[in-house]
Amino acid sequence: MSIRGLYALLFAFSAVALPAFADDALFTSADEFMSELQSGKFDEAAKSFHYPESYTPAELAADQKGVADSLRSLLREIGDIQSVARVTMPNGAFLTFGLMGGDIPYWEKHPTLNSTHDVSYRATAGHDGEVFFVVSLIQPHAGWEARLLTFKMPGSRPNAAKRFGEILRKTFAPSPPDPPRVPNPVVNRDAPVHVFNSASAGGGAPVTLFR
Repeated sequence: MSIRGLYALLFAFSAVALPAFADDALFTSADEFMSELQSGKFDEAAKSFHYPESYTPAELAADQKGVADSLRSLLREIGDIQSVARVTMPNGAFLTFGLMGGDIPYWEKHPTLNSTHDVSYRATAGHDGEVFFVVSLIQPHAGWEARLLTFKMPGSRPNAAKRFGEILRKTFAPSPPDPPRVPNPVVNRDAPVHVFNSASAGGGAPVTLFR
């Protein structure tokens, strides 16, 4: 997932409710996703998203890594989730952005996958206090998959726009590259080692040893 997989809505007014039908599998899938997020199992949470079926194994791995990195960055910025509970989203102004797999052209080509069932959560984050998450699920086949994870910050909090901008920027900042790997030195066991022996003639003549 890259910046192309992001959508942002500033001060979006939301009145999202839980699905009208009680589907235990739906709620279980959403709860398991939030549990993985709370536990810091970002790689596992990233596997819960829906990805284009046309992906090669390498493309799938790369997109899942991008989603996991963004989830990790989000939680690093707002702080660990200390508590979370399923709720009906309250009415009000929220600063909002979302995380998803795939890209915009893919979702535009599959409009039937844009009909989601949303499960909302109120969470307490270590740095930012009360925040909300909405897990939007689809069922393209037998099981439920995450179409979108929406992060919501109440717009009424002091300096909300500034803080939201910081969270947004750091969530989608490129991951730092891995440090260059230093190769292990190649040792030629048969090569001579030159040392100086003070007892040899002249007090400094080299003596050749072998390993």
